[in-house]
Amino acid sequence: SNCSSYRGEASSYRAIIGVKAKWHQQHFLRLIAEVKYTGENIIREYCDDPFARMAYMGDERFNLGYKRHTGLWHDVYENISLDECVHALRSDGCFQI
Repeated sequence: SNCSSYRGEASSYRAIIGVKAKWHQQHFLRLIAEVKYTGENIIREYCDDPFARMAYMGDERFNLGYKRHTGLWHDVYENISLDECVHALRSDGCFQI
């Protein structure tokens, strides 16, 4: 789900309170930001916002992508190791939440 749909009309404060991993389908691992909103007119206080996807390609290799503002996924790394995925998640601005 898109967390922006949970905000009310008035300004609110968004805080990332955690990150979790969740399998989606048979070979996708999504990294999900757990978001809490505070402020006036909040429709829903908490929501999950997927921000990265690791697609298992076989032989311990992954494609790594981020979720665009359009809701579509875009792979920026292909056929990389798990260690390379972790490094990219920590250092590449595409994955900042």
